[in-house]
Amino acid sequence: AAAAAAEADNGNQPNQSFTNGNETAATTILPTTAEKKKKKKNMEEEEQQQQEQRLAAAYWGRERIAFAERCTLRRYDDGDNDDNSKGDDDKGDEETNNGQPSSNSTSSSHTTPSKTPAKSKSATTTASTPTPSSNTRVKRKPSSTLGGLTSSFTSPSTTSRRSSSSKSAPPPTPTPPKKELPNHPIPSTSWGYSSATKFNVRTGPNYAKHGKKMPSVESLYDVVAVRMFTSSRRTVGVADVLPVPLEEVFGGNGGGDDNGGGDDKNDGIGSILWSDYDDTTTTNNNIDPSIPDLLIFHVHMPHDAPSMFKPSADGPGEEAVVYLRPSSRFVAEITGTASPPTPATRLFVQWCRSADGDGTMRSRFKCMALVRNLEAHNLGWVAPYNGKPVLITESGRCRRGVLPGFDDGGGGGGGSNSIRYLEMTANVHQWGYLAKKGFVTLLPKFKELRLDIGFTIEGRADAELPECMLGSFVANFCDEGKLETIPAKMQRPVGR
Repeated sequence: AAAAAAEADNGNQPNQSFTNGNETAATTILPTTAEKKKKKKNMEEEEQQQQEQRLAAAYWGRERIAFAERCTLRRYDDGDNDDNSKGDDDKGDEETNNGQPSSNSTSSSHTTPSKTPAKSKSATTTASTPTPSSNTRVKRKPSSTLGGLTSSFTSPSTTSRRSSSSKSAPPPTPTPPKKELPNHPIPSTSWGYSSATKFNVRTGPNYAKHGKKMPSVESLYDVVAVRMFTSSRRTVGVADVLPVPLEEVFGGNGGGDDNGGGDDKNDGIGSILWSDYDDTTTTNNNIDPSIPDLLIFHVHMPHDAPSMFKPSADGPGEEAVVYLRPSSRFVAEITGTASPPTPATRLFVQWCRSADGDGTMRSRFKCMALVRNLEAHNLGWVAPYNGKPVLITESGRCRRGVLPGFDDGGGGGGGSNSIRYLEMTANVHQWGYLAKKGFVTLLPKFKELRLDIGFTIEGRADAELPECMLGSFVANFCDEGKLETIPAKMQRPVGR
């Protein structure tokens, strides 16, 4: 009755209201056509994502998916900070960080050091200490589309233009670490972008005689995800054990930084696979099918000290899995939309064709590691080896395969558009006595170090030089105590 009376008082005008005694007409706002389309698109994307998750769960199992998510390291890049702090690198109120981690603490709480007052240039500053932080922003790169790539890849016999600048390359100089803001500490057990230019690679002519090296140009592939875990015995065939990090692989947040380094233009591996290539036929273009959409590097790191009399190729330890996808520069070279392929690109394609069957070619895969601020860690014995390449010979294995992307074929991955991967494994358990002992000695110190790590294929003849890094990243204070152990039931039997 009260409602009827109120309606009668309002003159049966439900769209009227009273504000401060004044009668005003309420306006009914209807969604525009654009808003309706946007809402519909969001609902379709959400439904598609849920469908992909159901397919992935049915294929891998929820336990494997959950473990893979837990062992995927956070990404932190030098210069990551809050939007309000953008540009602080150029201000005078920051301190230089010497790369030393904070003392180990099992407490989940963390106090961020306060910002120090500005100091004059002549004053001596005290290096601040990066500490693990749970609230450091993780960088996500915007994606962009490369567009159609329809040209064929130039064959290895095609001559390439040599750069005359390499004849008088200046001597390489070490790249100093970037400044790190004391109120944005580096999270422990994380990874980030590292420029390939930090690594010196072979260059010609006649490297065997002159031994000349120069900084690499940016990498052929971009690191998009890093995983670490411990194991009671080594994991074989990790591509078939843990699901591929699809969000990182298909997304546009590849290697690179905001200062022009790396590649932030690659809109995922779809730029090479789904816009121009169908894995059931090669009629769309002549991209070599041996070129992987996803390059996986898997390393086994032992905990046990080696024995001269009882060498072992297995045992408890840590494992790291690095996922790389083609950079836009590499895609442009192999599709002919850029200048002719560089010697390093042609060498990598040659390596991809035969690495899983030719041990000699596979053994040209090499790794490099640079300890940042080496002098601050009392590791003088490491200095002669810092940044020097290590060939993965008898301890290496290479395998290729195809994985589903779990997309319905509408533009993202899976279905008939599967992921072609190439997995390279390095088993440090199998190294010689002295090399293995040095590695086992250094491994516990990883939690105190920032390591720039990179991979390349060794060039020997002038036609294969200069070399170029395949990919690189920085590992930040990797602490074994923060890693999970992979359940034995998830692993495949060694030898399969």
